[in-house]
Amino acid sequence: MFRCSLLLAAICAFASAEDQKCNGHPELCGRRFDQVVFPATHNSMSSQEMHYFAPNQGPRMTRQLEDGVRAMLLDIHKDGDQLKFCHGPCGLGSQDLVEGLTEIRAFLDTHPDEVLSFLLEVYVTPEEIQSAFDASGISRYCFAYKLGDAWPTLGEMITTNHRLVVLTDR
Repeated sequence: MFRCSLLLAAICAFASAEDQKCNGHPELCGRRFDQVVFPATHNSMSSQEMHYFAPNQGPRMTRQLEDGVRAMLLDIHKDGDQLKFCHGPCGLGSQDLVEGLTEIRAFLDTHPDEVLSFLLEVYVTPEEIQSAFDASGISRYCFAYKLGDAWPTLGEMITTNHRLVVLTDR
């Protein structure tokens, strides 16, 4: 009986590893983050659906993620005392930063086998960004890269639940 239980556990572990999909594809699980191409949108927050003037995208960020986008180029500005996703002047279209991050966090909550990346163009302080990330709950998914270290595989990022890589222009 003991041997059968061990055999069954080994078969189940093998089956679940074989069934794992990383960003929709099992073959990506063994690839390092820096070896994967991520479909991206420029000014992802600037959408027709969110009523931006001269938008870069049609659908809002949530729909872009549902459609397969895994990297988002995002601009963060301050509008008065509010942090917002804006492209240029926030009067031409914006979304509250915490609200937008919360939408993306909800996607990560419901899609545990997906790894995302942000490329941020920022006009606010790192402390303000950290505060917004914490308030939205998305911080728990952030991967902390140490310069000089090898990137983990997508499978490792999914296993540790650090599935968001945030890069910035500053």
